[in-house]
Amino acid sequence: MSKRLKVGDYSLPSRDSVPTEPISEPIKKKRNQKTLLGNTCTDGWPDHFIKLDKIYKAVNTVLAFCSTQSAIAATFDQILTSIQGLLKRELELFEIAQLKAIVPESLKFAYVDNSSLDIYNEKKFSSRYNRSHDMDVYGTQPTSSDDTESTKQVLILEFTDVRSIYSRNAIKQDVQLSRAPTLSRSDTLKLIERRNDRFKVAVNELLQATKETGDDPVQLVISAAHHHLPSKPLLNPSVKNSLVQQSLPTQRPSIEQVLEEFRYQDWYKDQSIFHKTIPARQALYSDWDLVIPEPIRRGLRSTLYVESLFAHQAQAIQSLNEGNNVIVSTSTASGKSLIYTLPFLMSFYQDRESTAFFIFPTKALAQDQNTKLKDLLRSIEGMENVIVDTFDGDTPTDRRDDLRDNASLLFTNFDTLHHTILPKEDKWRRYLANLRFVVVDELHYYSGVQGTHVAFVMRRLRRLCAALGNVNIKFISTSATIGNPVRHFQTLFGVEKVTLVDVDGAPSGQKEFLIWKPALIDELMPNGPRNNPMHEVSQLMRYLISRGVRTIAFCKHRKSCEMLMKHIRHELIAEGRMDLVSRIVSYRGGYNQDERRRIEKDLFSGYLLGAVATNALELGIDVGALDAVLCLGFPYSLSSLRQQMGRAGRARRDSLAILIAESLPLDNYYSNYPEEIFTRPPTDLQVDIDNDAIFEPHLQCASDELPVSLVGDRVYFGKDQLERVAARSLDRDDQGWYHCDPRLRPYPSRFIKLRGNEESIYKVYNVYKNSESLIEQVEESRAVFEVSVDNLMR
Repeated sequence: MSKRLKVGDYSLPSRDSVPTEPISEPIKKKRNQKTLLGNTCTDGWPDHFIKLDKIYKAVNTVLAFCSTQSAIAATFDQILTSIQGLLKRELELFEIAQLKAIVPESLKFAYVDNSSLDIYNEKKFSSRYNRSHDMDVYGTQPTSSDDTESTKQVLILEFTDVRSIYSRNAIKQDVQLSRAPTLSRSDTLKLIERRNDRFKVAVNELLQATKETGDDPVQLVISAAHHHLPSKPLLNPSVKNSLVQQSLPTQRPSIEQVLEEFRYQDWYKDQSIFHKTIPARQALYSDWDLVIPEPIRRGLRSTLYVESLFAHQAQAIQSLNEGNNVIVSTSTASGKSLIYTLPFLMSFYQDRESTAFFIFPTKALAQDQNTKLKDLLRSIEGMENVIVDTFDGDTPTDRRDDLRDNASLLFTNFDTLHHTILPKEDKWRRYLANLRFVVVDELHYYSGVQGTHVAFVMRRLRRLCAALGNVNIKFISTSATIGNPVRHFQTLFGVEKVTLVDVDGAPSGQKEFLIWKPALIDELMPNGPRNNPMHEVSQLMRYLISRGVRTIAFCKHRKSCEMLMKHIRHELIAEGRMDLVSRIVSYRGGYNQDERRRIEKDLFSGYLLGAVATNALELGIDVGALDAVLCLGFPYSLSSLRQQMGRAGRARRDSLAILIAESLPLDNYYSNYPEEIFTRPPTDLQVDIDNDAIFEPHLQCASDELPVSLVGDRVYFGKDQLERVAARSLDRDDQGWYHCDPRLRPYPSRFIKLRGNEESIYKVYNVYKNSESLIEQVEESRAVFEVSVDNLMR
């Protein structure tokens, strides 16, 4: 079989042996350092390559001094005259395309959105992100379809090593993407020399490869250069729609195939330093004989397509039936929600007075589960009219009384319990007396000071229910893997009989995990700086979504999320992939409810191919089947990393997770010891219920809800601590009952903030003509730095 060589193809594989990609995407060979350092001689070069070498040196010299001395992000038109001055002749675009064909990973020669360059006067862009009428705020929405004019595009020529120099200060200050750092004159000369050597190495490897195959190297370069000529992207919406169907694959390739394709991309430089494959897991079904009423069984079958229970689901439900409380710690998408939904349905089927609280750490999670449960109830004969709804700070005032008096299940949170429900126990007695289940999702979320507050709220709830004769509440929790699940559960709820369910019976597709170390900026400097991890994530994201792989990228900070989103969009525009620009969004805190719902809906429907998110999506919101997860730097805990990795691979599909390492201690540690990501025991969570500073205000609330007895309330608050704090802080009456300090009445709960010190929130609006729209909500600490008085945001 004949072989066909392409520029950059130093291993000479048959064309049939590589993925089907455009000829402009060269095939790389893994080069060793010895080859790079020893192959810079130009003896015997054809005249055509000597000519190209001269052009390369001129381009290199002009760009080096222009970008590194003046910190100017220049367009091609601005530097063309200087390059032609050194060459003493006119320069053609096709000659630059030939240079890029030889060293495709070193040069960027493309059209970009002019908003990404610092080439305009300082006054106009003093606040870089002017929120005008038609600007896409943080890249969360596609540009208005009413705007039919193309965004102005400018042609740039730059070296990727300068553009990608990793600077933590640059990231923090949100430096423009194409603006280079300033270097000293001596460093600039060294940079020029290294680049020139890199070009010579590439030409020599090409000449050696063509010598072995008999191909004409000059014709090969000329042929490949046609695919490196930049073309201005079209932004017309009708063109975008046609590109979607033409460019995206009709069927997503397997993850194994995608990883194989990585090796053939010009941007791949052996960044993958660790690869682990987790085999697919078959479903393990239950052999428990659970009696499920037929109407409920039919509803499960028609709505959730559940024919039988997985082993962990049946074990948890059986344990609840035996009188135990349950904590479930299994993988993402393992059907944990059925473990608390089905027991409530069965209880309500037998006793229509039964009630339940389902508590979630975020409103988005609660709303997600609320919608699903309502759909399920509509499919169960006799339960179509059961009242289920959210009850939180967003619930309209005129709706609250009706829910309190008639609802059977409420999705709520600990803040609402603390501030609204428990202080008004006299109006909630019907609900509390019939409370059968309290579900707390994502139990690992509650630790430290917040966890201690939650522990006392739960004790106050149990205490009020017991006063109404209800001592049979079952507590159910789901959690990520933690070191002390049973003890943590017991501490938070104050109960003893707890069953841990951690053997996962749900099926799982094959999972691939990589640790990705950003490439060296200069391969001739093995100990030199590396590319910006954000740029590596951007490249991976763009490639994955272009192959139809639904991808989410996690960032640790909101600012990183915004910057990565803008970088991806700029690069997609530069690459002419307008079909993908509107199919990737950012998802973080600060969005209003409607915007958040729109994003979640588009993710779930499959329209969106990518999302750049903070840990707002780390928790279990169901956004459909994600195929890949990219983690920009090691998150704050191993538990968070595992949670993020678990967001991909639902519905038995194969999946990919990549940790892109930053130059930080934790990243370096796990890069050196990657197996610990899978074998290191999870961290124990701490909740300090002996903390008098937190206990005392909760005891004030408890005594206001119901007078405290030193004997009867020991079971909730402990003998010694209760006696000590009550004697010091509460008012004792003649019968020995303890009451709230009158100075804190009528609402002592208002003096407690369960989440610690909460900041004031500022709302930022986009005002245009006679209309305004909410852009985001900003904490006071951020508003001071990011929101200016002239209505501009940084």
